Amino acid sequence: MERKKNFRIILNDDSDTLRYVPPPHTEDRVVLAVDYLKGTYVDCLCWCVGEQQAYSYNAKRVESYLEKLDTLDSKHFPRKNDLVYSLYKKGIDYLPLLIKEAHNARITFIASFRMNDTHLKSNPRGVLASRFWQEHQEYRLWEVTDGKTYYNACLDYSYPEVRNLYLTMIGEVVEMYDIDGVELDCCRNPYFFQPSEAWEKRGIFTQFVDGVKKILIEEGKKKGKELLLILRVPFGENRLRKGGIDLVAILEKKLPDILVMSDLANNYNRKIEPWLMLAHKNGVLFYPSIEADSDRTNPNFYDIITNPVAPWHSYNPPKTPEIAVKKIRGIAQNFLGQKPDGLYMFNYPCVLNERKNNRYKDRKTFEYLTGPLSQIGIPETLRGTSKLYTYWTECPIQIETGRPARYHQTINFLLLDPDVEKKETEVIVRFAEVAERNPHAEGRYYQNPLVPPGRIKYAINGKVVDEKYIKRKQQPRGRILSGYLLRKHNMVEVEVPYGMLICGENNISFEIPGFPEAKDPYIYIHQLEVEVKIK
Repeated sequence: MERKKNFRIILNDDSDTLRYVPPPHTEDRVVLAVDYLKGTYVDCLCWCVGEQQAYSYNAKRVESYLEKLDTLDSKHFPRKNDLVYSLYKKGIDYLPLLIKEAHNARITFIASFRMNDTHLKSNPRGVLASRFWQEHQEYRLWEVTDGKTYYNACLDYSYPEVRNLYLTMIGEVVEMYDIDGVELDCCRNPYFFQPSEAWEKRGIFTQFVDGVKKILIEEGKKKGKELLLILRVPFGENRLRKGGIDLVAILEKKLPDILVMSDLANNYNRKIEPWLMLAHKNGVLFYPSIEADSDRTNPNFYDIITNPVAPWHSYNPPKTPEIAVKKIRGIAQNFLGQKPDGLYMFNYPCVLNERKNNRYKDRKTFEYLTGPLSQIGIPETLRGTSKLYTYWTECPIQIETGRPARYHQTINFLLLDPDVEKKETEVIVRFAEVAERNPHAEGRYYQNPLVPPGRIKYAINGKVVDEKYIKRKQQPRGRILSGYLLRKHNMVEVEVPYGMLICGENNISFEIPGFPEAKDPYIYIHQLEVEVKIK
């Protein structure tokens, strides 16, 4: 097929689609990984084939996940439903079949490699843990404390043996299969050196990417076609520095054809400049990454001690199909409003293949969940759809009596949605609100966690919201969607009057008028959301 370069949607599938297939397991069922993408905006498929071992291809030069499943069963993918494994046991390599199906559907096929995946930390002797990793604990990034040390299972790219392991896998896949390129996924997980040494050693990683580029150029000449290089890295200067990723140097050397950037979870306030401009300056296409879940507050990203009421590092918010679809539309709208070259979707097949939403058990829900793939490719088809925007990263904030709103009591939120400026659109601003005991008050007393109406003034873009637009619903003690464990609290909904919000940067502020008294509570705002409803 003629290779495309400027895609509408690049979809990353970690091979989930073929790991949840009920028997019978025949060759013709490989098409299940592609058939639901036909007629959508997805025109490039990144398929995960390797991480710290060959994960989903028939390896000859490195250790294979598939070879170990006989003795080390996988809880994530039971063998009875693993089509890839079943065909492997029959002596059939599924990957050429999948590549052919993708090409027949005019979908570009990219072999994706997770450059430092640490799923093995949950079971260091399990099927995801390679012998190389088990035998070389001295190569681990023991200095990393992120995720309560979950990410210290990463390997140190300072060692040539580590780099050669990945180069061997990449070279083998490029030689064996009719792929259209390679993706280096540096977001699972974004560390390549001990954090204190990472920036000093950043040139090593740049040279590694250059080595991959050389493999693609050489093999591309043999195959008579250009092979693409996609680089997926995290947003954030601190993450790039602590990971040892000199993105400016990599772009200036024009190593990737496509740059994908991610917050590792959906941050609805993310602005994609200056990376979009820098990528274009060097002839590189830019794609922001849509993740499966919303971001939530984690101010201790690189610390070992975390807020005890905050969600754990691997927390996944509960998702109903309706919420999942609205969130995907929302993050897509905010990205498309900044005019990238297209969108990238990571791990969405995991949502599609959850057991309760599985296409084999609930076809109607499966088709509903795949709907965004035909909507988010361009702004025109996204317009006029209901969306949900979450600003969990900006919460919680603390409100105290007498403090002006401009001092830490205002949340800015990006809303690049032209639908909010239409009179017929209903817009709801929603957040959790709980009163806690004043930490400076003397004596023992009970603090009612429920804030009475009128105690706080809410203002959107400087305009105070009348109480008639505000609804409060009492919630029991428990975890809210963003993962925080709260006492009994109110869920506050503001029906935003027409004209208060704009398509652009907005803010909501909170203020308690009056002079502070000794036992005035500190009031916390959690989980800010904006829902755009099309009537």
